[in-house]
Amino acid sequence: MSTSGQEPDNWLARRVASSIEQYRQLEQAGLGALVAESRDGKTILLEDKRKIVEFASCCYLGFESDPRLAEAAKMSLDRWACQLACARTRIVVQDVIRLEQLLSQILGGMPVTVFQSASLAHVGILPLFASGVLPSFPFRSPRFILDCKVHASIQVLRAVLESFGQVISIDIEDLQVVEKSLHQARGEGDTPIVVCDGIGSMGHIAPIEEILPMLDQVDGYLYCDDAHGFSVLGENGQGHAMSHLKKYPHRGIIIVSLNKSFGTNGGAAAVPTVNDMKVIQRYATSYAFSGSPALPMVGASIESAKLHLSSELRDRQQLFQQNVTLLDQKLERCTM
Repeated sequence: MSTSGQEPDNWLARRVASSIEQYRQLEQAGLGALVAESRDGKTILLEDKRKIVEFASCCYLGFESDPRLAEAAKMSLDRWACQLACARTRIVVQDVIRLEQLLSQILGGMPVTVFQSASLAHVGILPLFASGVLPSFPFRSPRFILDCKVHASIQVLRAVLESFGQVISIDIEDLQVVEKSLHQARGEGDTPIVVCDGIGSMGHIAPIEEILPMLDQVDGYLYCDDAHGFSVLGENGQGHAMSHLKKYPHRGIIIVSLNKSFGTNGGAAAVPTVNDMKVIQRYATSYAFSGSPALPMVGASIESAKLHLSSELRDRQQLFQQNVTLLDQKLERCTM
């Protein structure tokens, strides 16, 4: 609340003010602020003893309730207790390194480092990327071309990006606008950097396959949050973005979430070289000054990664696609 008696006028205050009524309606309709007491598969027991079948989980492949992951978490808890509360610039737990190695296999062989979440990966990596200190991205004058629908965890860092270079917002699905923006940036002496989601949480799919050749032509780069594409799409679950970036591995950085289809907790960044990874591990604030992901979850993540590298993942991906097709058919009948 403003001490001057006047309402604050800034972008975040306006955003909060515009959504208050929507949140109120959501909660009044019983679709928000629910408190779960326990669960049995997809059935949730609420604190008021009602039972609901949830369709809200982003764990599209069912790994979050897989007993093998739960057992791996218990074993890690027995081995490490809850946490080793030490900065990873001092001591790195061997299990974390093992997880990063497995994630690298999933993500096309690119070096990988893990964070407590994908959002914290953005906080740590985007300023380093923008500054030009990462060895694979030694530009001096970046121009950030943000998809207007990019995730809020990136949108909130816009002011940080603006301290390094110009930021513009476009619809990434309009390829003519993308191409024009890329060539305009290069023509004015800037390095164009496209910032987008791979699979948007609001339903869109970024045309990364078409954008990467454009970036290659103008010596530009891609920074992509593929939280919703990871696990559910691509070979070994490498995601929508990496399925295309692996043809241009020097052209970008991919951030993924372990909290969704992967079934555990944390985030990870895939970068072109080990030298890029070393700079991140030394200077990314949310890496150097934050703890590692919770170690029981690291154990579960190792188990999930092993399953991603097995034939079981393809079966789960196919079952998911079949379920989506069935749901679409049912919904289409409902609207007729």
